[in-house]
Amino acid sequence: MLTLLRLHSRDMEGTKAFFAQAIELHDDPPKKVATDGLASYPRAISEELGEDVEHEVRPCTENPVEQSHRPVKHRYHPTLGFGEFNAAHRFCKAVDEVSNFLRPRSRMAEFVSLSDRRKKFMKGVSELQELFQAA
Repeated sequence: MLTLLRLHSRDMEGTKAFFAQAIELHDDPPKKVATDGLASYPRAISEELGEDVEHEVRPCTENPVEQSHRPVKHRYHPTLGFGEFNAAHRFCKAVDEVSNFLRPRSRMAEFVSLSDRRKKFMKGVSELQELFQAA
């Protein structure tokens, strides 16, 4: 499934160009596309990808791709961005590794009680502190 993130230019021309580029990269059109429901998407999907492509409209909060970069956005926004690409790459890699390390669940829908979450989090934080002190 192709998930459409926010485009720089959310008009019909920009939307069609995005879908054309997606087909170039993946060689064939997707069977299903999830978007945030902008008015130009249905027409652009049918014209660029074909009539048989299913269009699913999801709010950004229910879109896992939109949510995947939330931890990075929350941490780099106060710094007013990055001066160079390599700094951004290192930062994103570190944020991703630390958030995976502190993640309380091992599977998507796994229930973890609040007390277990706290225990796992505190254990992870102390392990990270030991790691950072050793470096």
